[in-house]
Order: sequence, then C-alpha cells, then structure tokens
Amino acid sequence: MEDREKPPVRILDKRHFDKDGERRAEDSPEAESSEKPMPTGPEGSGAERSEAPSERKSAPASPEEASPFTNFILSLSSSCFMSLGQIPNPMTGSADVDLPSAGSIIDILEMLKIKTDGNLDPYENNLLDRTLGQLKMLYVQAMHKNKP
Repeated sequence: MEDREKPPVRILDKRHFDKDGERRAEDSPEAESSEKPMPTGPEGSGAERSEAPSERKSAPASPEEASPFTNFILSLSSSCFMSLGQIPNPMTGSADVDLPSAGSIIDILEMLKIKTDGNLDPYENNLLDRTLGQLKMLYVQAMHKNKP
C-alpha cells in the first residue's frame, strides 16, 4: 500500500455565535466558515466516531432510497407473500401455500417490531406496521381456505 500524504480534514463552523458568545453577522467571514485542520491517520481519522442522532439521515422519501433495514423488511415480506401463495415461486412458477414458513416469517417480523420499538424512523415504522397487518390478514385467510 502506498503511503501518501492526505490533505487535512476541514471543519466548517456553522454556529450562529462567535467564541465570545456574540451573534455573528450573516455576511461576516467567520459566519461562512471557520476552518481547523484535523489530524489525519488511523488515530485521528474520525472514522470511529459514531453518528449523533441529529446527524442521521432523515427518513427516505421513497423506496428507491431505502435503508438496509427497509430492504430487509421487504425481503422478508416478499418471502412471506410467496409462502402464502400470493406471489408465484420463481423456481417452480406455481403459487404454493406453505403456512408454517409464512407463520415463521410473521413471527420474525413481530420480533423485529418489538426489538426495534422506538428506534425506527417514521417511514420504517409505518412500513413494518402495514406489512405485518397485511401479512397477518392474508395468513388467516390462507388458514381458512386450506382447512381440510
């Protein structure tokens, strides 16, 4: 690996007050940026710094911007829809019902709902709630339809 000199990291100061506690003027050069070089390298790279809640990315505006958690929920729900016969199995092309598999997936989603309570953004929470409701309803319908 090559040892190259990396440029220092710049920190732009976006605070509304200066170091004396006085409100900065909007057009002052200090209001634009106050740059401080930050040490680079393994000990000062900042890579190990955890993201503060206020710095987290906001909820995705659409499924195209989905988080890994959202993708996981969608993947599990797709498997459950297939187990409930709502989506044809891509391997066989037939829509087979497998109630034990569907029940297991619903239980996993329920567990995720309980374990992530209070830690999801509104988009993820809504997706999980709606998906669980829909899958539970389809499961009950499939149980009644497949009774001997």
